[in-house]
Amino acid sequence: MDSKSFTFQDPEIIDEQVVNEKLVENNEVTIQFSRPGYTTEMLSQLNRLALANSAKLKLRFYSDSHADEFDCANLEQIFNVKSLFLGCFPKAKNIHIIQNLNFLEEFGLSIFNLEDLEILSFDNLKKVKELFISETKSKALNLEYLKDYKNLTHLTISDHTKNIDAISNLTQLKELRLLNIKNTSLTFINGLKSLKKLEITLGGRDNINEIELNGVEELEISWVRGLNDLSGLKNFKTLKTLLIQNEIRLSEISFPKLDFLEDVRILDCKTLKVVSGLDKLGALTDFRISRTAIDFDDFCILKFPEKLKTLAFYTGKSKQDKLIRSKLDEMGFNEFWE
Repeated sequence: MDSKSFTFQDPEIIDEQVVNEKLVENNEVTIQFSRPGYTTEMLSQLNRLALANSAKLKLRFYSDSHADEFDCANLEQIFNVKSLFLGCFPKAKNIHIIQNLNFLEEFGLSIFNLEDLEILSFDNLKKVKELFISETKSKALNLEYLKDYKNLTHLTISDHTKNIDAISNLTQLKELRLLNIKNTSLTFINGLKSLKKLEITLGGRDNINEIELNGVEELEISWVRGLNDLSGLKNFKTLKTLLIQNEIRLSEISFPKLDFLEDVRILDCKTLKVVSGLDKLGALTDFRISRTAIDFDDFCILKFPEKLKTLAFYTGKSKQDKLIRSKLDEMGFNEFWE
């Protein structure tokens, strides 16, 4: 049975039986509050649920108005929590209470006016498997402590670079998302021998050439200001899926020989005129390209790999796209994966 995700938004009551029934089927359940409408009894119920269940029970507190202050003293009543996200708050008080949550496995923090810039030093946080740290007003959040996060498998860092090289010590890390990381060397990625998924979004750099030979299988690069060179793809020998999106300085992609690359999406790269080397992608089955400067007549005479079955090419102009789809159908390609 496939697992599903269920969300209970600002519940007025907590039906423990219903929540447990969803979780026992190996589903994920998120109970989230966008305003402080929870009672002491509700927090006690959440604590009981957290004690009885895994991190598939996720508790989320956030401000939909970006105007509320979160009091971490509330967390004293849900000390059994395993998955916790505190998001979109301008500030929080009693932040030290977080270090008393000894069962945390997943933790997300988005507090703009965060006062404790050494929060990652908390011993209990060093045990988590998944960590999300959003931007703060101060750029001095200290990432040095990440070197001690030996259990970490999933990490998202937004806007922080102080001592970012500490990430290179995370030998168990499987997924890394870097958001708005500006003018920072990516050489620390070379120490991540278990890394399978890498996302680089926003920020600015010309290329990804600092990343050496690696075992990454999924790569996403989106909205990176100034990116104009993807020759570094030659070091992603194990790559299976690739997304390149909204790169307005990228005029050419020349694919190296990548024996495992199956799925490629190139979206909204408005100045991209040339794609070459597709015949070097022997495992490619799905290729989708949208809103680029590539001439379709030039594109359709390229040599495509034999395994390619799904091929879509969109210009954003409906009449032209219908003609292109008709041509691709004649060539024997599907529009969608079957």
